[in-house]
Amino acid sequence: WVEPLRDAIPRVLREDLMRRMGGQVLWWAPLPPGLVPTRQLRVELAAFEISADGRTLATHARWSIADARGARAPEVHEARLQTPAAAPAEAESWAVAHRQALSTLAARIAATMVARER
Repeated sequence: WVEPLRDAIPRVLREDLMRRMGGQVLWWAPLPPGLVPTRQLRVELAAFEISADGRTLATHARWSIADARGARAPEVHEARLQTPAAAPAEAESWAVAHRQALSTLAARIAATMVARER
C-alpha cells in the first residue's frame, strides 16, 4: 500500500462495492446536506492481520444493513476469510493478499445487500 490502511480500506471497499452493485452510489458519513439514505451499511474489521505463520491474511469482518427509516430491524452479517500470500517473503505479495481480501469481502457484503432488496 502507498497510503495508510485506515484511509485505503474504506476507499477500496467502497469502490469494490459500487462496482459489484452496478455503479450504485454509496456515501459515507458525514452525508451531504439534504441527502436522505434508504439504507445504512456499517462495516467493522475486527481483524485484518497476517497470521502467526506468515502465510495467510486473516480477515474477520462484521457488517450490518439497516433501513434508514427504522422500518425493519438491522441485519447483521459476519465473514472470516483466510487469504494466502503467493510469496510470503515479498511485500508485493502481501499487498495483493490485502487487495484480494477486500475484494472478497466486498462480494460478500454486496450479496447480502442485494438479497435484502428482494
